[in-house]
Amino acid sequence: MDNKIKEENEIWQQQQDIKNLEKIGISFEYATEASPWKITSISWRTFNETNYFGINVFVDGSKINNGVGCAMVVSEDGNEKEHEIWGLNNETTVFIAEMVAIREVINDCKRR
Repeated sequence: MDNKIKEENEIWQQQQDIKNLEKIGISFEYATEASPWKITSISWRTFNETNYFGINVFVDGSKINNGVGCAMVVSEDGNEKEHEIWGLNNETTVFIAEMVAIREVINDCKRR
């Protein structure tokens, strides 16, 4: 019961936040404003080790059995050079886990 109340409270709070943003002129109707012919399509490549020369960084954020984490793998010419794994708060979303992994990779690149 507590989880249901907590979830409903979070949803209500998010709705209030959106209403407050709309009051100051920030709209969330942007998806319908772009014409389909103005959208750029991104071609996706499937993993093929022969395509990955130089330094490549892969990140992932995952949630399984209420555990949340993210990781990065750095490879050079197809050989793994380094990897790192971070455990996150169990209530973190997968989206945030992905963002944390990207942030950590950027910070790692800055340090280098």
